[in-house]
Amino acid sequence: MSFMKEVLEKNIPIWDKCMATPFVQEMKEGTLPFECFKEYMIQDSIYLKHYARVYGKEIYHAKTLREIQLYYSVLSFVTDTESAVRLKYLEQFGMTDDDIESIAPLPENQRYIDFLLETAEQGDDKEMLMAVLPCMMSYSYIFRKLAKDPARLSCVKDDTDMLAAVREGIKAGYAEFHIYGGTGGRIDHTLANPQVLADLAGNGMQGFLHCPQNELLRPIDKKLKNLGYNKMTEYTPKLEIVITAITDGELSFFPIPNGYISVFSYSEKAEGVYLQGLKYPLEDAALTNTFPIGTSNEFIGKKSRIAVKSGTLMVVFPKEAKEKMIC
Repeated sequence: MSFMKEVLEKNIPIWDKCMATPFVQEMKEGTLPFECFKEYMIQDSIYLKHYARVYGKEIYHAKTLREIQLYYSVLSFVTDTESAVRLKYLEQFGMTDDDIESIAPLPENQRYIDFLLETAEQGDDKEMLMAVLPCMMSYSYIFRKLAKDPARLSCVKDDTDMLAAVREGIKAGYAEFHIYGGTGGRIDHTLANPQVLADLAGNGMQGFLHCPQNELLRPIDKKLKNLGYNKMTEYTPKLEIVITAITDGELSFFPIPNGYISVFSYSEKAEGVYLQGLKYPLEDAALTNTFPIGTSNEFIGKKSRIAVKSGTLMVVFPKEAKEKMIC
């Protein structure tokens, strides 16, 4: 039996106990209290900074280029790929990494951090690697095993899978939903997701559809790409957007220097529409779902407000503007 196989088999009973904890099971069932998840993400953010430092030390002590590449690939995953997801959650909490710096780790978190840093300071490269591997390997085991037993939905149903997932969230007491990966792929499912936003808005809740970064190709870029030159030119505009819906309500933003915002009537008719603090204002207007008059309005550095007395509006704005929303 190989050394790693022996180590894994000895740890599986421990990981199975972790998987049976209320935290993991409630997360699996979608019943984990919001505050518990928030506390976990905050503590995870504290931990990952020190976890990354150990890999930095590994790179420093690496003896071959291959070792450097291996440790760097893991470090990049932690600081880029994993952090992108983590930062999105912190954003939902109204926090940034700067806020995390002033929060103390919980005692159990501090003990593991101390163990990692002590090993990095006194151990050799093999000891450092063995100190960090349990984190990655235990997560992999636990969540791969959980993924084998997902909630199963019938293929024959009225709800889309996305709407079914949102309904489960509503049952668990949530009123704000962030949908990622809900655009692209099948166009029918992409078109169905704004209907999910409208359904939430019509029932006093709110959803946000996060759209991936668009790469808008100019004619010269297209020609270069067709010739095999795949690197986008320096001035190619890129934009990540968010879509939300409001029904018989309003949406306000703190001053935003610039950027596009578009407002569409999602219901057949939206009456009493106000666009205030934007480049092209409207006062008590009526919008219909057959004329896109609200396309390409602009923020102009003023506090802005979008409101509708009767009907549903779909509002499209840059991701950065989400941070300026007035709750």
